[in-house]
Amino acid sequence: MKKIFIFKFDPKIGPQLILLYPPKNELPSKELLLQIWGNYELKSKSILFELKYNNENYCVIGKPQGKEIIFIVTQLSFNDEFNLIRNIFIKLSESLFSQIEQSNFSMILADLYKTFNEFSLIDRNQLFFNFFSDKNRINLFNILKNGVIDRISLLNIFKEEYGISESNFDLILIPFFNLNLIIEKDLPGIKKCYFLINDVFFCRIPCQKIIKKIDPINNSADKMYLTEIFEYFKNYSLENEEKLYELSKIFSNPIIYNSIVKLYDGKIKEEEFLSYITEDFTIFSQLIQEKIIIEIEDYIYPMAELNFIEFKPFYIINSLKKRFEENNISIEQFFNHIDLLQKYK
Repeated sequence: MKKIFIFKFDPKIGPQLILLYPPKNELPSKELLLQIWGNYELKSKSILFELKYNNENYCVIGKPQGKEIIFIVTQLSFNDEFNLIRNIFIKLSESLFSQIEQSNFSMILADLYKTFNEFSLIDRNQLFFNFFSDKNRINLFNILKNGVIDRISLLNIFKEEYGISESNFDLILIPFFNLNLIIEKDLPGIKKCYFLINDVFFCRIPCQKIIKKIDPINNSADKMYLTEIFEYFKNYSLENEEKLYELSKIFSNPIIYNSIVKLYDGKIKEEEFLSYITEDFTIFSQLIQEKIIIEIEDYIYPMAELNFIEFKPFYIINSLKKRFEENNISIEQFFNHIDLLQKYK
């Protein structure tokens, strides 16, 4: 995504820009704003549509407020998917429009921009690193692991315990939908229940690509590497939540993540690897300390391949049973969650 901007259209004055993010971007032209308004009118005031103008693609969402119409617009990059951004907009539109006049809306817009750009990433592993680099997402994930919960209850928890507003809460939710971790569903008498349908855990595994390429018989560095990874995995245990959070803060940076992925194909000279991570010696030391990489005879090797393994959270059934017996969830919530676990991949 290139930028997000918000403007209002007044029938007497015309279009007026309200906000632009990132702020250093070129301002949208008056002609573009008029094109957006014109398309909105032509499409029978459709709340959301795609617009092509001057070889650029835009995703537009509009809403009347009094005599004015407020528009939230994203200028798409070449690789952006309109359907993905459309789905995010649909889920966020109500809370976004209600927050526009608030003083912290520029921060909300910045978070929205970050959320959109995260999901233009191709590598699913890095999407999960981005996911686990946010404490609020981790907190929400842990709540959802107890089974079905309705939106009002979830909002109250986040407002009271973490001071999160509704608009920020919706931004936290978006990655759960896009990673296919949860389903939102209305039940009789209960609007918007959230069901965890997929879970994930992080693990390190031996990097098969590089193991097949090394020559431990004729190369002393390769021989030492094989010994090191054997010793490492002999004592390896899965990372806890706090360690995963720390690692995710590192690998949410695509430069660092992509540099590690390059190592999977073969060892790299230290000087070359440092150039990949922009000569950041602090990060370099951290990668060694965290046993992400190992330095042997001026070569950098990966200690392991970093992976997220997805699985069905059938363990939730025990929690659902207990909560149902304690009258904390209804019979519809109980059976719907079990049904969704079996239905969705």
